[in-house]
Amino acid sequence: MLTPSERRPDVLLVSPHVDRIVQVRDAVPSKSLGLAYIAAALGEAGARVEVLDGKGLGLGATALVERIVERRPRLVGFTAMTHELGRAAVLA
Repeated sequence: MLTPSERRPDVLLVSPHVDRIVQVRDAVPSKSLGLAYIAAALGEAGARVEVLDGKGLGLGATALVERIVERRPRLVGFTAMTHELGRAAVLA
C-alpha cells in the first residue's frame, strides 16, 4: 500500500524555470500566489495537489521535467508571466 507521500497527485501546478533574468523578480525566489489560490481551491474540492516551483527551487528545464515525470500527475497546470510564456509552453 502506498503512503500518502508516495501517491501521485491529481494535479501538479508548475511555475517555470528561469533561463535568464528578464525582470528583477526573476532573480529572487518567489512563491506564486495564483498557484497557491488554485491549489487551495482544488484541495478543498478533494483533489490531491502539489506545487512545483521551478523558479524558487532553481531548477533548470531538464530537472523540472524530470520532477514532473517522476510525480506522474494526472493533470499538469502551468503559470507564467508574459515573459515566461515561452518557457512554460516548451515545458508543456
